[in-house]
Amino acid sequence: MKERGQQTIYLNILIAVLTAVVLITTWKVVAPSYSSEKSRKIELENEVALAKQRLLWLDTSKAELVKNKELVDQLFVAVPKDIDAPNSISELEAIAVKNSLAIPSIGIQDNSGSDTETGLTLSNTVTISLSVTGEFENINSFIASLEKSVKFMNIRSLTYSNSAESGTSISLEIEAYKQIGQVADQEGATSEEGV
Repeated sequence: MKERGQQTIYLNILIAVLTAVVLITTWKVVAPSYSSEKSRKIELENEVALAKQRLLWLDTSKAELVKNKELVDQLFVAVPKDIDAPNSISELEAIAVKNSLAIPSIGIQDNSGSDTETGLTLSNTVTISLSVTGEFENINSFIASLEKSVKFMNIRSLTYSNSAESGTSISLEIEAYKQIGQVADQEGATSEEGV
């Protein structure tokens, strides 16, 4: 029986040693991949957090754009892509009629031009020349209306005259602005310039 007891002890020791060897071997195989997977999980969590921050930034930017859309729309009205001459004349005539004035003459000249060598736009203005006749107070109201106009304009010159036959009149030279659009570059392609 003693032999049987010793065999059982040896068998238990052998099982314990084999179990320890299997555990150590398994740990050496599993531990690096576990560590690698754990660090990969941390990297992925960091990427997810960064993606969430970017989405939040995009949502905030979208909200700002929506909030500023009205302002941007007004800017595009103030400085349009192009000056529509008939429409500009109609707008000026409407302001004159509102102020009980007459416009005996009006002319529009496009000053846009680009440098042929560089293709860059040199000017983005249109000059509107007009004469207005009527009462002095109404002429002042007309000029105030031009100053308050949503379109970006600059009165370049103003000449005032008063005579017994024609009454009070002014001659104006107004510079209206438009956006700088696409111009051809030297290779024939187009490039967008800023406003």
